[in-house]
Amino acid sequence: MAAARFLCVGLRFLLPRYIKDTLQRLAEDSSLKLLTTMRDAALDNAAAGRPSPVFAAVVALWCRYLVGVDEHGSGIAIRDPRLDELQPLARALLGAGRNGRRRPLAVASLEEGSRPEEAAVPPGASGGAASGGAARGGAVFDFLRLAFGDDLAAAPGMTAAVHGMLVRLAGGSARELMAAVAEEASAEEHSA
Repeated sequence: MAAARFLCVGLRFLLPRYIKDTLQRLAEDSSLKLLTTMRDAALDNAAAGRPSPVFAAVVALWCRYLVGVDEHGSGIAIRDPRLDELQPLARALLGAGRNGRRRPLAVASLEEGSRPEEAAVPPGASGGAASGGAARGGAVFDFLRLAFGDDLAAAPGMTAAVHGMLVRLAGGSARELMAAVAEEASAEEHSA
């Protein structure tokens, strides 16, 4: 069921000529929408020991959106009441500077095989090692804590799952990640 919903949302953006809504309007106030629509399900899954790859992918893709620059270098006008809090952390997670372009040294913190606690927040952004974040998961933990609360950030496997999706996103495009996760979730549903 989750894979089907994820795929439908993804198709909205892969086939824009059939959809009359805009990404801008749908993504407006995303910090509030994701908190109220996905947080409890993610906590329930974590409490039951179930992985949440779709949730982790949504968080990684949302971080990419919060950078404020699309994959072609065009600016994205983001309307969100928590943008000033969340954008610096999202940029740090994806190794993006204020202009949204990736900084090679920061992207190294998301290399395959790195651990979530190694993805530290650079100086000037809130959270990270200076606030004790590195000991609990670094920037990924701090982003989850700020966006969804302490309980979700501390849920078993949550930081690692989001970190894994950020690694995958850093190695490809948003569309590639969305398609891969939808395919994986669909295959998992069929095998269950």
